[in-house]
Amino acid sequence: MSGSAAKIVRFRWLVIFGFLAVALIFGSQIPRSEIESDMKAMLPPDIDSRINTDKIDELFGGTEMLMVIVKTEDVLSPETLVRIEDISKQMKRIRGVDKVLSLFELKNIKGEEGAMIVEPAVGRIPKTEEQRETLRKEITENDVVYGSVVSKDFSLTAIIALLKTDVSDTVIVEEIRQLILANQGEEEVVIGGLPFARVQVARSIRVDLRRLLPLGLLIMFLFLFVCFKQLRGVVLPFAVVIMSILFSMGLIPLLGWKIHVISVLLPIMLIAIANDYGIHLIAKYQELNYEGNPYSKKELAMDIFNHLTKPVLLTGLTTMAGILCLLGHVVTPARQISVLAASGILFALAASLFFIPAVVSMLPKAKPALHSRNSKRPILERMLRLFGKIVTSKPKEIIAFAVISALVVSIGIFFVIVDTDPNKYYPKDHPVPYAARLINDNLGGAQNVSVVFQGDIKDPRIMNKIDNMEHELQEMPEVGNTTSIARVVRQMSR
Repeated sequence: MSGSAAKIVRFRWLVIFGFLAVALIFGSQIPRSEIESDMKAMLPPDIDSRINTDKIDELFGGTEMLMVIVKTEDVLSPETLVRIEDISKQMKRIRGVDKVLSLFELKNIKGEEGAMIVEPAVGRIPKTEEQRETLRKEITENDVVYGSVVSKDFSLTAIIALLKTDVSDTVIVEEIRQLILANQGEEEVVIGGLPFARVQVARSIRVDLRRLLPLGLLIMFLFLFVCFKQLRGVVLPFAVVIMSILFSMGLIPLLGWKIHVISVLLPIMLIAIANDYGIHLIAKYQELNYEGNPYSKKELAMDIFNHLTKPVLLTGLTTMAGILCLLGHVVTPARQISVLAASGILFALAASLFFIPAVVSMLPKAKPALHSRNSKRPILERMLRLFGKIVTSKPKEIIAFAVISALVVSIGIFFVIVDTDPNKYYPKDHPVPYAARLINDNLGGAQNVSVVFQGDIKDPRIMNKIDNMEHELQEMPEVGNTTSIARVVRQMSR
């Protein structure tokens, strides 16, 4: 190890500029990173649910729905219907909208004098109270509209945009937002649906990165200052953390990956882990740099490298091995974050062992933190020494306490709830859960599940199977509303 330490000191400028250059090169790639908020993108492409969803999109067009919810006392009032009609017509012209479903697009199938008549659910805007009540009665009898596009108390209606598969969530949501602003009215208008939720998630990711990273770095900076009370004791581990974050985050676009919801944890993980190795080296430096010590600045740099290379290296490698266990996870971002975190830790490990001694060998010797080897130690070190004595003097009691504590705490595993609903990411008064609540309570549900039947659709046996399944689904408490070709045929036959 002494030979390696001597080379670090000898080529210290090359080591320093090498690490800085790598960090800056990878950090320059961060602006190219894209944010991915689609839950489907978290699944591997060969999993059944993703294969089936892609197949449904290919057969029937996009299944994504962006909903404009209009809330008022009575959605059948003429002023409200005019606004709904204007929004519906203009929504059709937006690029990326495949189809629009509203009171003016969905059909009302009825019979008159033995003939079947198919016309829009709202053919004409009522001008009198009598016409409005007649329209209300027709909608109430329309299974396709009542309870799914119009709430049963007529206080709420939805304009649904079925989106094409290649549309950008950000672009389409912004265009819908501008469309609503261009058609002002007294009604409350809310945007809902998964595309809107994804846009909000992407926005939250950006906000979290801008908020959490500086806060985490500030906390680490203060902690290092409290521990070492020397500028180099703060700056050097801090620099290692910054470089490792730049390195790992820069890997994301270089590997062709995107930033997911859980990717926000990556910088925080590195703040917690990447400074550990530098802290060990700085602590050793302060221990050797007592008042009256015979070491030169180069000898101090070589000594901290020689003393700590093996333990620090083993610590870093075991941490990397633990994080790489996430490679077995089925969720793609979890596998990606394991590679990124392990890469950042590897960089931090190398920077701590090479960059810090190189900088220490260049700087003048710091003012000794200890007057002698037997000087009174800082309070944190004294606490650690006290805990060390307790652990070594009563090993059986410590082991028993640890095992009992682990068993007691592990009971909570049986109460863990897995929840992937993006509406639960936010407080109740946020626009995403608020819109979802309106849809769930009044329009059958904010999320949809598609069931595809294969066969001759004109075969009565197939139609009966579809009809039976729809009835079974309607009996489930989790299902708000259903629709199928069988329901449409039944209404036509009626």
